[in-house]
Amino acid sequence: MEKVNFFPYPYCYRCPFKSNWAICEKSKEKYPCIKALEKFFFNKNIKNVASVIIEPILGEGGYIPAPNKFLKALYELTRKYKIILIADEIQTGFGRTGKMFAVEHSKIKPDIICLAKGIASGFPLGAFISKKSLSKKWPAGAHGSTYTGNPVGCKAGLATIDVIEKEKLCKNSEKLGKYLKGVILSMKSKYPFIGDVRGIGLMLGVEIVGPKNKSNPKLVKKILKSALEKKLILISCGSDYQVIRLIPPLNINKNDLDKGINILKKVFKEVN
Repeated sequence: MEKVNFFPYPYCYRCPFKSNWAICEKSKEKYPCIKALEKFFFNKNIKNVASVIIEPILGEGGYIPAPNKFLKALYELTRKYKIILIADEIQTGFGRTGKMFAVEHSKIKPDIICLAKGIASGFPLGAFISKKSLSKKWPAGAHGSTYTGNPVGCKAGLATIDVIEKEKLCKNSEKLGKYLKGVILSMKSKYPFIGDVRGIGLMLGVEIVGPKNKSNPKLVKKILKSALEKKLILISCGSDYQVIRLIPPLNINKNDLDKGINILKKVFKEVN
């Protein structure tokens, strides 16, 4: 098997390159993560690199959006060295971020996009999109998947896309996502354990911290338990399970969202 190289994800809240978002945004220079990325590519034997895979928003790793400038720089590097760019949109795809695909926010066009989960509303189905220049090189049957091609699954996928388009769920995700994020941000000054609020659309992460801004997975467990007792289901993610992820259904309405927000407010007040 060929070697797989890992590059640190651009985690702005806990920057692996010892910078922070405010400094990066004000600076006219390239982000430190972009400089490191260019150096990373330069130091590798580029001829032996087949592809680069990235989640536009890191899912299980903590709901961390990659800065658009970083994604654009990555895209330009893969174009320069003729490397296939693969976007993993299994969590972000199909309206979750307010657009059909998260890469649309950065306006890049990956060579391949991997899809699943939201594609068929929970029915087992996986798929991928590729540029014609790539797909036409594969003979029939050369690419397969356990969850691809099932007639019932494909029908569920078509029905899901139909509902997303007819009910304008991308717009709903964008609008209510901004509202939800604003509410949580307004609570940040009141509750010091809210370290970071991030995400796009209805894919938001709330990083919970303790003294000296350290990860606080113990408090996350308390929050999740208290919320469940009040009939609000939350789940965590992140390297230490220090992040609460807020991922309401794409078709949620404001009344139901407010019910969840009110429960969350009670929970935060209780554990504070």
